[in-house]
Amino acid sequence: MSNYKKLENKLKELMSKYEHDEYIESRTRKNDGLKIIGITGSNGKTTTAMIVHEYLKRIGKTSVLFASCGIDLEISNYSYNNEVEIPIYNETSLINAINGAIKERADYLILEINERTIEKGYIEGIPFSIRALTNIVPKHNTLSYTEEEYVNIKKSFFKVDDEDDCTCIYTLTEKELLEDLIRQNNKPYKVVSSEYVARVKGVEEAKIDYMLHQGTKEFDSLEGLNFNIKTKTKDVECHTNLIMPFNALNITLAYAILDSLGEMEDSKFNQLLEEIKIPGRDEVIRYNGRTIIITITCTPHLEIIKRYKEKGKVKNIRLVTGSFGKGFNSWLEEYKEEKFTKYVEESMRWAYSYFIKNVDQIYITTNDNAYSNITELLGKQKKEVEGKTTYFLIEDRKEAIKKAIEDSERNDVIIISGRGNRSIFCKDRRNVEIYLDRSIVEEEIIKKKEEDNAN
Repeated sequence: MSNYKKLENKLKELMSKYEHDEYIESRTRKNDGLKIIGITGSNGKTTTAMIVHEYLKRIGKTSVLFASCGIDLEISNYSYNNEVEIPIYNETSLINAINGAIKERADYLILEINERTIEKGYIEGIPFSIRALTNIVPKHNTLSYTEEEYVNIKKSFFKVDDEDDCTCIYTLTEKELLEDLIRQNNKPYKVVSSEYVARVKGVEEAKIDYMLHQGTKEFDSLEGLNFNIKTKTKDVECHTNLIMPFNALNITLAYAILDSLGEMEDSKFNQLLEEIKIPGRDEVIRYNGRTIIITITCTPHLEIIKRYKEKGKVKNIRLVTGSFGKGFNSWLEEYKEEKFTKYVEESMRWAYSYFIKNVDQIYITTNDNAYSNITELLGKQKKEVEGKTTYFLIEDRKEAIKKAIEDSERNDVIIISGRGNRSIFCKDRRNVEIYLDRSIVEEEIIKKKEEDNAN
């Protein structure tokens, strides 16, 4: 049975049991050549997925994306470049993804797959053409799983039905883990690694199909990344405006996926790398000698930027951050328990200890409060930094962002963390605002430029 025929049968089975988008179903267009790409891992899924998606569109393919940075499906009401907590949240979202891609006559459907999606069995029986792994960090989700459970869930994604036409692509994390993954199925596979990781983990170069290594230029800076991807037949020089060294490995995995699909054109790939931005993921805005970075998390970002500072390339590191509240009605049961409260408090203590070591000024603000008492939430964070570093306590997140920009000097870096490209801001149980952190930055820059011109 072909991948598509199996997919069609699976879709009919799902639609007979679960709700789905009737608008998508009403469309009569159809494509029986759809290929599905599944990307899982602890970090880097979104960046990898979006690079693959944007490249495929650039070369004229029709691609549908379901990733946490947004959903790109033309025949739907989804908003692209707007944060989605879990892209495949349940069977309904899976039906809409597959049915939408078929009705859109898509060549490719790219799915970001997290551990919950795998554990719940939502994607069981789906014939992926590519199954790709970014990395596995056992401690990534200790709130929901033990380290062993987490690793085993990720590994289970690569147990492939014998009948499926599938290629597996693994990024090297640990040698034993790689060997376990390869033994799980009899499908063709490719291995991605950096030269450094392969050497440290004791994996010989001959076993690496796509090797990231440093070229002749400076590898990483706030201006971007320079590196090479070595395959069995060529050595490709890459430059990108994306920052953070770990993104070089995400790019290498994206290259491996596209090459395995037979879609790679090096010149077009490099052109994309020069221009692409990943919404809310280390997204850079430059203004008057400042570098403003909008992101979700700031580890290990801050220590990397501190290294740039130690080399004299950065003056001050300013961080806008805030702990989120609790009690969202839409949250899963595991996030409503006492265990979650303890988890958040422990994470907060660790995070502020990390911030103090790596930044010059901290702007403590709000980040989706839900039913948490704002004064209490800010007070807990204040206790973590009082007497240890320079900080500002600003309840209004918009004002905190503006204050950080106002205070900044040339060669400063401002990191705005916590929300990425999420537009919904939960002030409390009854009040919600809609805005992007990026929009506040852009508005403030426009205001500053107008003031400069007036003077």
